[in-house]
Amino acid sequence: YEKNEYVASVLTNDDKVLSSDTNKISYKNAYKFQNQKDKFNEHGDEVKWASKNFNGTETNFEEEYTYDEFGNCTENKIFKVRYKTNGKSKREIDRIFKKKYTY
Repeated sequence: YEKNEYVASVLTNDDKVLSSDTNKISYKNAYKFQNQKDKFNEHGDEVKWASKNFNGTETNFEEEYTYDEFGNCTENKIFKVRYKTNGKSKREIDRIFKKKYTY
């Protein structure tokens, strides 16, 4: 179970890979099977992870969540993280997801 992952890829019309991402299948239990780079917040949402690329390299990500008064995620921002040789990191926005709920 802890090895179950999926790879999502974006391809061009001529089957060139534009981007890919690897993640765990079950988000509900993902915190139970984290590796050293996986970090979760108090809501159980993943806030730090590394994605394995097809060429064997890793891309590091961090995510910030905004929640409404009912605890539902209304926005999440995903950042690519690049580490400098001096140990400092630089975050660049990669994706933003906004969700609207009707109660």
